[in-house]
Amino acid sequence: MPLLHRLKIYYTFLRSFYFTGSCISVCCGWLFYRWGSGILTPLLYFKLLTAAIVYYIVNRLKQREYYYYYNLGLSKLKLWAFYEFCDLFVFVLLLIAANLLPEWDTFWR
Repeated sequence: MPLLHRLKIYYTFLRSFYFTGSCISVCCGWLFYRWGSGILTPLLYFKLLTAAIVYYIVNRLKQREYYYYYNLGLSKLKLWAFYEFCDLFVFVLLLIAANLLPEWDTFWR
């Protein structure tokens, strides 16, 4: 299956709930920026908890849609692994950006 076709299928799966995970990541990045690295452990636990909640809710709502994705060649594991990879990637990028923001602030003064 071509890569672009597979990405469209992943997008179809993610478009209904990815905004929730992104908002949580942005909130965690902002909290990390405000309170520093001392809050990293609670943020990681919060992110894991909310990811589990999102998985449970979406799994209940999209229970019958998994057959559609399975017929297209993507298992439930592949769909959720792609979601977690994208969500973790955005989360780490936001934490890195929040860590570098104070340095950028002093650079421009």
